[in-house]
Amino acid sequence: MADVTVVVQSTTIAVTVSIAGIIINDYYLDDDDAKANGLIATQAYKLAENNNYTLPKGMVKIIDG
Repeated sequence: MADVTVVVQSTTIAVTVSIAGIIINDYYLDDDDAKANGLIATQAYKLAENNNYTLPKGMVKIIDG
């Protein structure tokens, strides 16, 4: 099962997709894009698809870091 964590920081948003604890890709958004959580979630799902993994709905977690 993939673990997708969206980490909200002061300067960047990192979307990390890992399967079995192994990070397979990272995606960074700038502050302008960071304001739209819907966009963040969309990017996370697209990122998983790009790595040939279908992310279950509701898997994206927004973590305020």
